[in-house]
Amino acid sequence: LLQQIKLDWNSIEDNNEIRILEKYANENRLLSLILSFVVAIAIFFIIIIELIPVVLDAVTPMNKSRPRKVKIDFEFFIDEEQYFYIYLIYEIITLIIEVFTVLATGTLSYAFIRHCCATFKIARFSSFFMNVMNKWYFTLVIICVMSLSCNLFRVKYLLKQIKLDWNSIKDDSEIRILQKYENENRFLSLISSFVVAIAIFFIIIIELIPVVLDVVTPMNKSRPRKVKIDFEFFIDEEQYFYIYLIYEIITLIIETFTILATTTLSFTLIRHCCATFKIARYVYILILLKKVIYVELFVVYIKIVCSNLIEETVTQHTLQIPVYQKTHVMCHIISMFVFNFLGQSVSDHSAEIFNAAYNTMWYLAPISMQKLLLFVMQNSLKAYTLTVGHIYVTSLEGFSTVI
Repeated sequence: LLQQIKLDWNSIEDNNEIRILEKYANENRLLSLILSFVVAIAIFFIIIIELIPVVLDAVTPMNKSRPRKVKIDFEFFIDEEQYFYIYLIYEIITLIIEVFTVLATGTLSYAFIRHCCATFKIARFSSFFMNVMNKWYFTLVIICVMSLSCNLFRVKYLLKQIKLDWNSIKDDSEIRILQKYENENRFLSLISSFVVAIAIFFIIIIELIPVVLDVVTPMNKSRPRKVKIDFEFFIDEEQYFYIYLIYEIITLIIETFTILATTTLSFTLIRHCCATFKIARYVYILILLKKVIYVELFVVYIKIVCSNLIEETVTQHTLQIPVYQKTHVMCHIISMFVFNFLGQSVSDHSAEIFNAAYNTMWYLAPISMQKLLLFVMQNSLKAYTLTVGHIYVTSLEGFSTVI
């Protein structure tokens, strides 16, 4: 789409047509600036509101500090009063990333559609408009927004339920089980963050190879400088290489760590479900997890990526797919394996409930306890599973079938 827009700008020679494009482009630029300014002002006022208790404590101190609590509800499982600034910094960073990501997506979509309107204005619209409507990009945006809206309160409830479990469990053995799974989650998050950071570092090194070679072994003419990820600023990429590079690095960091945070959160929720299976406190969390549509969104996203990849391959009349596209698909395959592995883990842990109840010395228990064990065995006779739309069961068998 960006290449098509650039092609339109380069191919149009008539001054009237150029003025039409410039008019719509100026409208897009003005809207983007106004929205960015409004968002920045809104975030600034949110910060001011959050700091009101701190300012009042400094201006008109009381015997006891005023309660400090961020307005957006989230949980770090540490005392919010004592670590108020950690909560505040996290809230500000999250707001900035979320709001400007949505803003960038919205303004980009607006720019595409307004350019389409401009081409309508100058009767150069048919192929471009059909190209816009056939793209899956807008479908993905709508699905992501709907998924976020549906899952927001459910994930919040899940986090509160996890906190409730930690506060209600008193037995040392059960606490050790929760700590074991928590340590696994923390270890996975650290390892994943380290791998992502190393990958981004190597990408930066690869991008800077022409610059380093020009310094170490200079030639009569500078080596071509081009970023590996294809995007367009409508300026000369050779001359403004560092602008492209900085934009690529920032985009990579935001995208990869957003995906990493979502994935590790899903992993934490499901592994906590496995831990509660381990201590036979499981049903309510699993029922709610089935309603959270992370896996459904993930599978839809895979379909969209693969469809676009096939479309680009067919369009170029070649089977040679660029390296970054191969890497993109490989990352999604790995993510599919992780989600299926988690689904298999839930099924295995739920099956242990029946085995544990069956192998226990039930005959030594009172009659009332034996009757309860019958209900437990009947309820856990069929293993619990995480499904996608009640059609696809997440498991290693399902993953091998798909692959």
